[in-house]
Amino acid sequence: MGHTSAPSQTPSTNMTAQVGLRRVFIVFTLLTLGFWLVNVSSVASELARDGHAQALLQASILETSSTLMLIALFWAVAALDFYVPLSRSQWRIPLALYLVASLFYSALHIMGMMALRFTIWPFAFGEPYSAFDNPLDDFLYEYRKDVWSFILTLLILHMARHLHELTISAQASLKAARKDHMLTLRSGGRELRLPISNFLYAKAAGNYVEVVTVQGGTHLVRLTLSELETLLEEGEGEPCRLHRSYLTRKSLVREITSLGDGRAEAQLVDGQILPVGRAYRTSI
Repeated sequence: MGHTSAPSQTPSTNMTAQVGLRRVFIVFTLLTLGFWLVNVSSVASELARDGHAQALLQASILETSSTLMLIALFWAVAALDFYVPLSRSQWRIPLALYLVASLFYSALHIMGMMALRFTIWPFAFGEPYSAFDNPLDDFLYEYRKDVWSFILTLLILHMARHLHELTISAQASLKAARKDHMLTLRSGGRELRLPISNFLYAKAAGNYVEVVTVQGGTHLVRLTLSELETLLEEGEGEPCRLHRSYLTRKSLVREITSLGDGRAEAQLVDGQILPVGRAYRTSI
């Protein structure tokens, strides 16, 4: 497999992605600053126990220099994630590139924070900053910490991209329902486009919904009954919630029969019998 290039994007899609990435950066920065507060407190306590008079200032310089570099390196990791995405079908070469990239990530992080410390320390304490007496051991120590920051940044970017794709997919489904009177459903690894006129009823099945068509076909799709109800409303399909686990269209309900004790059942135009929940009976 060759180098994985980024997919082509229209200007509007690219702008949406940029806005989304800026929001992710803000969330990442806030999370990193949260860790910064915890780390400053912890390091300051350790330095104070060791007898350092200016423990809080020392801890602040140490942790701030590291945190600023982590925030700056977010954009490098974001570029890597964009141009070399990791997926189930393509992971071997990207994973190898990520391993090499993590070494450069750690090296840049170390060089940046050390440059800041060497610059600030003399002004704050009147003496030069000393570190890396044993370069190899010190690098490995820092790398063990940096690799987790690298992985965490990738995970945040991956989750954000997944949520963004779900949002775009949901918007496209609503548009298709509104404009074309079509239900856009994901069944397994394929996308199913079902005319609303062919929808008979749906039944909740755990994290999935079992959609039954007028022709008798059945499709197991990944969404909730509430989401499906919204799609039907957008497509003017007149959704009719019979039960917390059953949904149909009003025009398909032929008869409602009371069974006593508040229970009831609905007969559809094809003769199918579905339960009617007490909470939904008055709205049918």
